[in-house]
Amino acid sequence: MLVLVELELWPNLIKNARNDGVKIAIVNGRVSDGSFRTYRRFRKFLAPTFRRIDLIVAQDEVAANYFRRLSPVPERVKVSGSIKFDGVKTDRNNPATLELAKLAGIRENDVVFLCGSSQEPEEKGALEVYRRLRRDYPSLKLIVVPRHKERFEEVAKLFDASEFQWTRRSSVVEPIDPDSEKSRVILVDVLGELGAWWGLAKIAFVGGSWGNRGGQNMLEPAGYGAAVSFGPNTKNFRTIVDALLRENAAKVVADVDETEAFVKKCLDDPGFAEAMGKAAKELTIRNSGATKRSLSELACLFDA
Repeated sequence: MLVLVELELWPNLIKNARNDGVKIAIVNGRVSDGSFRTYRRFRKFLAPTFRRIDLIVAQDEVAANYFRRLSPVPERVKVSGSIKFDGVKTDRNNPATLELAKLAGIRENDVVFLCGSSQEPEEKGALEVYRRLRRDYPSLKLIVVPRHKERFEEVAKLFDASEFQWTRRSSVVEPIDPDSEKSRVILVDVLGELGAWWGLAKIAFVGGSWGNRGGQNMLEPAGYGAAVSFGPNTKNFRTIVDALLRENAAKVVADVDETEAFVKKCLDDPGFAEAMGKAAKELTIRNSGATKRSLSELACLFDA
């Protein structure tokens, strides 16, 4: 069996696999509005490719409808929900997060505003939000985790140019003094830790959403029950974003001013932030199970 993820249409691969008797399926299928328009324009040429696909398991009914309109065999399209909901961590007291809290000097009463998977100009925006709020809210701490390691030095220069004392994660060997200024602003310039850092966030901004990237996965902070925010450009996570917004479990912030207002609201009204985080966590748990449903559909191909 050949299982393609989201929307990987490789006509030659699919044709050769079919000629060799291989079953072909798409799981966690999604189609952006732009991709649908493109595929629809070439529908006649893509019809043989879609006809060779035995099963399409879509993330939601919107994607399923797009697939049905593109495929000459729409009855092969099923819906599972998004696999991205599965495996999301929800326990803030996991060992990795607790170790980072100790290293970073984060205490239980600290309010961590974490800007994760960030891209230009999101780090600058997060610094500006922190600058505006830091004096009135001494419990506020800022953690920034850029998306790509190639930008670590660029972001470090941005921090150097700021008025703050700050700490590079890569330089931390011994725990930082929780009362020191250096514990208040941290740049995470190492790979592979973001999932654990999200467990410290009470207020989250998920990057890649102010530019044209299409957003990054917002389920990790949602699973931990953070008050989640992101920019307006989240086309890669349309299903998840729609679900979060529908449940009042996230906030869209288009610029620095809106982000500041959101963070300030969370600081002034902890009950608001807690309710938003609780809704996000419950949504994440409630929507798990897409992997199991997808595997069940794949098993039917073997039965057939």
